[in-house]
Amino acid sequence: MVAGIALGAATVSMADDFSVRLGYAWSGDFRDTSGNTAKLEGPEIALGLNLGNFSKLQYGIEASYFGGGRLRHGADFDGDIYRFILVGKYPFANGQYLKAGVGFGHSVDRASEFNAESGVVGQFGAGFPISGFLPQFKPNFEVNYYAAANGQLRSLTLGISFGF
Repeated sequence: MVAGIALGAATVSMADDFSVRLGYAWSGDFRDTSGNTAKLEGPEIALGLNLGNFSKLQYGIEASYFGGGRLRHGADFDGDIYRFILVGKYPFANGQYLKAGVGFGHSVDRASEFNAESGVVGQFGAGFPISGFLPQFKPNFEVNYYAAANGQLRSLTLGISFGF
């Protein structure tokens, strides 16, 4: 598995080939090893690579790393989620964009609190340009939802992406 790195996203403007997204994520509910409801929360980092364009639609690859419990200690759950996704992004004239993708996700327990899971993941997201803030890096506020049959692999992420 890709350790600690995430490729995340067609999160950049039309001319960009590479992006980085930093965000905070909340997983869906799932059951821990005792049968109680659990949830992961923590930072997400993503790296993305644009592979090409088909008319206005960009397509590329992304992977993300979600470090559940990395910023909190104590009663929270500790686990990591890795995702690799093929993604398409449709830009609008004002710099906003929508994106969708499908791929594979894997969760890893770091504290023997839940069972690891793997499965298919869908991604739905939107980006909004941030004007006046580090314009040379083309920043965007980005919202992403990862859909999956298992709650460990589902999450909502809010973040800022930068294009290169």
